[in-house]
Amino acid sequence: MKKVYKSGNKLIYQSSNSFIRYYASSSSSNTQNNGDNNTTYGTETITANDKLPGHSFTASSSSIPKEASVLKFTRHGHPLQVLQLEKEPLPTQIPADHSLVAILQAPIHWMDINHIQGTYPISSTSSNTFNIPGSECLATILSSSQFSRDDHVIPLTPFLGTWRSHAVLPNSALLKVPQNIKPEYSSSLLISPCTALRLANDYPTPANSTILINSASGFVAQTLVQLLSKKSERQQLNLSIVAIARDREHFDTLSERLKAFGASLVLTMEDFVKGKSFWEGMLEEKFGEVSIAFDGTGGEGGREMFRWLGKRGRMVVYGGMSRKGVSVGSGDLIWGSKKIEGFWLEDWRQENGRKGMEAMVKEMWREIEGDKETQKGKLRFMMERWGFKDWRRAVGRAMGQNGAYVKGAKGSEGVGQISDGSERGRDRKVVLVMRGHEFVNRELDDDVIENATS
Repeated sequence: MKKVYKSGNKLIYQSSNSFIRYYASSSSSNTQNNGDNNTTYGTETITANDKLPGHSFTASSSSIPKEASVLKFTRHGHPLQVLQLEKEPLPTQIPADHSLVAILQAPIHWMDINHIQGTYPISSTSSNTFNIPGSECLATILSSSQFSRDDHVIPLTPFLGTWRSHAVLPNSALLKVPQNIKPEYSSSLLISPCTALRLANDYPTPANSTILINSASGFVAQTLVQLLSKKSERQQLNLSIVAIARDREHFDTLSERLKAFGASLVLTMEDFVKGKSFWEGMLEEKFGEVSIAFDGTGGEGGREMFRWLGKRGRMVVYGGMSRKGVSVGSGDLIWGSKKIEGFWLEDWRQENGRKGMEAMVKEMWREIEGDKETQKGKLRFMMERWGFKDWRRAVGRAMGQNGAYVKGAKGSEGVGQISDGSERGRDRKVVLVMRGHEFVNRELDDDVIENATS
C-alpha cells in the first residue's frame, strides 16, 4: 500500500518500511520531474527515525541510541552530595509533536543549583523532568517531523532537564539556531544574556547619567555592561557605567576585562560599601547623577546602591546571590522618590509568549554578531568547558569555593573548599560538553577556555 503525506512544501511518499521525501529544488543529484507543472523535486530517503508529521513511530535500533546518560537527583541537597549520573532507556515511541535530540552542550546556572538545593520556585508538579537539572542547552536533531536531521536547536522553555546526553523534547519548546555562532554561546544564550538584554532595553537610561551594576563577575552583569556600552554609543547617551564585584584573586584581570567591555569604573564591593572610593571616582571622572542600579546580590551591596541613587532613581533587582534581603531607608522612598522593583525573565516569557521569545533571541544573535562590515561591537561571553564525565569538577567550578568535591570517609561524598586556588570559574559561565569531539578539540579563543578532559 502506498501513502503520500504533505508537510509544508514537502511531499512524503511511503512505500513498505522506508520513505522518500520529495522537496522543491532547482538542482539535485537525484531529481525527478513531476510531469504536471515542470517543478523539479529532489529526493531524500528517510528511515523510520525520520518520522512523518502527525504520526508516532517506532525508532530504529540501528539509528537511534537505546539509552541516555542522565544527571539526576532524588532528594534536595548540596549538588555534589545528591546528584548521580545514571543510564535511562530512551522511548521507542516518539510522539508526533516531539523531537529526539542529542544534547551537545548545557550550561550550569545558579538557578539549576538552587533547583537541586530546593530553593528555586519550581515544584515537582510543574515539570515532568523535575529531578533532572538543566534549563538550557544546544542540541542537534536526531529525529523530528518539524526539524531536519542535524539541525541545531535550543529550548525556549526552562527546566526541561538538559543535563543528559539525549532527550525527547516538545517541538513547541524548541527553536532552530544558526550554526555560525559558537556552540558555547548558543547553549547559554537564553537566560543570562537575554535577562541582560531586557534590563538594557526595558529600563530608561537618561543621557549623561551613571549606572551601577553589582555582581559584575556574573554572566548577566558582564553581558549587561557590554549592551549598555553599545546602547550609549549608538544613541550618544554618554552613560557612565560603574561595575562592582566582590574582591578576589586576580581582581585586576576582571577589572581590565570589564573596562574593555565598556565599564567606566570598576570597584570591589568592599570599597563600594565604604563609599569613599566610589565618591572619589565619581568626582574624578565627573560622572553624572546615578539614575539606575541593577542589583544581582541583595544584602549590603544592594542597600548601598539604592542609597547612591539620585532623586527619582530606580533600582532593579534581578538576583540575590548574597541570599540576604535588601533594606532601604524610608526617607529615600518618600523624599527621594526612589523606586525598587524586581525582574524575572520567566514572567517576561509568560507575558510575551513564543513570538516574543523568538524575537528576543534573534536580537541577541545580532548583538553577538555585531557590525558585519566593521567586525566591531561583537558581544563576548567568558566561558569554561568541561566534559560530561567531569561533571563533579564542573559543578564545583560553577559554585566556586562552596562547590569543591572531596572524598570523605569510606569513600562517601563530602563538601570542602575549592582546592586549585583559582577563582576563574566564578568569572566564567561553566558549560558541560555532552558529545561531539569536533567541539571539544576545536581551536578555542580566549573567551572560551577548555578544561574538559574527554
